[in-house]
Amino acid sequence: MSSWVLDKRIKIRQIFDKRVYGYWDGGDKTIFNWSFWCYDWKNVKKGDRIEVGSWQANYYFIIKAGNNLEQTILKAIRHIQKITKTKVGYTIQVIRSD
Repeated sequence: MSSWVLDKRIKIRQIFDKRVYGYWDGGDKTIFNWSFWCYDWKNVKKGDRIEVGSWQANYYFIIKAGNNLEQTILKAIRHIQKITKTKVGYTIQVIRSD
């Protein structure tokens, strides 16, 4: 089974059309950044546990790694879309933060 590298700088940015609240009482926001975390960044294999979390949303979830970085990002995006309960419109961007 081949492995791949999970770049720690990759984030999913969820931008709402108007301000919404996360899962905590920290105030309303328009931007929620979702970060990836795993035990072995440089040797990720399909099925490995990947945690995806957002400080702004005060929420995290676990997905299984895909065959590569792109598949894993798409799994995370689909999960974010599934858990987003608001009727407010939003866009999703994949960004690299330094």
